[in-house]
Amino acid sequence: MFVHHEGPAGASTTVLLLHAGASSGAQWTGYARTLGPDVRTLAPDLHGHGGTPLPADITAENAIDRMVDDILDLVPGDDCFHLVGHSFGGLLALALALRVPSRIGSLTVVEPACFDALRVAGPQALYDLSCDEVEQLTALVERGEHEQAMQWVVARWGMGRWELFTPQQRAAFVALVPALLGIDLAAALRWRFDPGVLVRLAGVPTLLVHGEHSPAVALHISEALRAAIPGSQRICIEGAGHMLPLTHRASLRKLLQRRLDPDA
Repeated sequence: MFVHHEGPAGASTTVLLLHAGASSGAQWTGYARTLGPDVRTLAPDLHGHGGTPLPADITAENAIDRMVDDILDLVPGDDCFHLVGHSFGGLLALALALRVPSRIGSLTVVEPACFDALRVAGPQALYDLSCDEVEQLTALVERGEHEQAMQWVVARWGMGRWELFTPQQRAAFVALVPALLGIDLAAALRWRFDPGVLVRLAGVPTLLVHGEHSPAVALHISEALRAAIPGSQRICIEGAGHMLPLTHRASLRKLLQRRLDPDA
């Protein structure tokens, strides 16, 4: 995996940052500078994004476990680290924390793509809507209408206005279709929300973050996770949408500072 590094290599505190789909580890650039002088950040490009190729043998069935394995290789040993994930990266952060809860100093999850939480905890109408949207996206991809599919994704999740992107930026988005819609989305839909499993995070300080103007899906997923993870907290960032790690960087950085140093 290609990794964006910031901060001193020998820092005593490591923060692992997992980006959203249709993005890259570069979305976390600059976060290390405000988290403290003895903090290093590791922000990998997930498979099929940025500088990390999409392996030929990765599938929707094995993607979550495969990605967690490769991410854990970035922080070998038994040392503790702080974990942050956004959207699909938020789902990966949950899966990773469940794998090694004793190593997680804190877990901050920004609008994770845990769609199954809606099936289990409701509202059922939002789960049905999400399934319908996925079917529509899948149909576009199967018909080869990749640009139309990415236009829908960009608009739905507040990533910007398609007509304002340059031709090169649009082409980069379209090139992500095999990874984002072929693997990541399908893998996210397969991941099961199980409160009986999530209680294993009881000892992990967990913060669930969502934006005031994000889709209702994000709010209800965050609330379902808050109810399932003992001791977890949920916070809303005013004026923000789904892409808040980019649009409201200062607010999220302040939250992360508090995660690393409660007296900050």
